[in-house]
Parts: sequence; C-alpha cells; structure tokens
Amino acid sequence: MKTVPLSCSNGSLPLRASKNPVLGVFRHHCGELASVHQPKGKRSKTRYLICDSCGTDQCGGADYQAKIKAGTHATIEDLQAAENAVSTVKTVVEIKESELIESVRENSDEIVSDVEPLQAKPTLAQAVKQSVENASVILTEEITVTKPLQAAPVVAPTVKSVTGEVEPKPNTIAVNDPKPMRIGIAAIIGGLVGGLLAAVA
Repeated sequence: MKTVPLSCSNGSLPLRASKNPVLGVFRHHCGELASVHQPKGKRSKTRYLICDSCGTDQCGGADYQAKIKAGTHATIEDLQAAENAVSTVKTVVEIKESELIESVRENSDEIVSDVEPLQAKPTLAQAVKQSVENASVILTEEITVTKPLQAAPVVAPTVKSVTGEVEPKPNTIAVNDPKPMRIGIAAIIGGLVGGLLAAVA
C-alpha cells in the first residue's frame, strides 16, 4: 500500500486517487487497512471505505456506519498504536485470568482433599432389596433346616398265642411341618420392608 506523509503531523495516510479526501484509516474486516472517505450529495451522511484487497465498500447500514466512525483513526500510526494498546490490555487480562483460574483450581483441590466424598443416598427400591438380602442372610445363619425324620420300619411281633384283643399303638413319631417356618420367615421380611417404607415416607 502506498502512503503519503502528512505535513501537519508525523503520521501518514494511504495514497488514493479518489476525488473525496481521505478522512482517516479503518481496519477493514479482511484485515487490511482501508482509507475512509465521505461522499458529497445525497450520500453525504454516510462514509465509504477503499481497501487495497476488497475495493470500495459502500455499505450504508446504521450499525456498520457507527462502527466505521468509532474505528476511524487520523493516521496509520495512530491506528497501529491503538491496536497495540488493545493487544497489550488483552494480554494482561488473559494472564490475570489464567493466574486466577490456577489459584482457584489449587485452592479447590486443597478443599476437596480435606472433604470426605459424599455417600449417595440409596433409592427406595435399592433399600428394600438390601433389607430383603440382609433378612435372608440372617435367617440362613440362624435357622438350620434338619432333614425330616424317617419312621423306622415297624416289625410285627411274633406272637405264638394271642388271648383277647390287641389294641394297635398310635404312631408317636413327630414329623417336622415346614409351614410354620415359612410363615415366620415371611413375617420377618414383611416387618423389615414395612419399617423401611415407614422410615422413608
């Protein structure tokens, strides 16, 4: 880009052949420096740009025009100085943010290391299942199931002579009935589940 020095300052402006004078410079969206011009006539309230890469930019939107006016600098050197200042501020802010994040991370690691992890509260279904399993273990440990008694074979006595009537003796061998044991186990499990549901509610 060819430039022309300004006699009234130490700065310079892009050299342009436009009949409208150069008002200043603006950083175009393509990244190149563009000269700022103001036409005469009906469009005298808007500014346009001349960019070496993109050509003439005559967008007249209010937001874009406000951006051009806010970003116009008197010389190329003024624009570069302003950009350098902004870059320096961004760098300082990024460094401070990085230091702050690192400090928070270190402090949070120390706090977390001193705190015991929280135990997750079991759901109702998990609690009921655990209670039933515990009841089964207790019942298995405390109740021993014995084999049912087998009646010895009855041997009829050999009687040579029988006088009178002989009354048969009743069978006195007791057989374990498993039904009361099942009822007891079911009652214990039901009581545990009912107590757990009442505690949760």
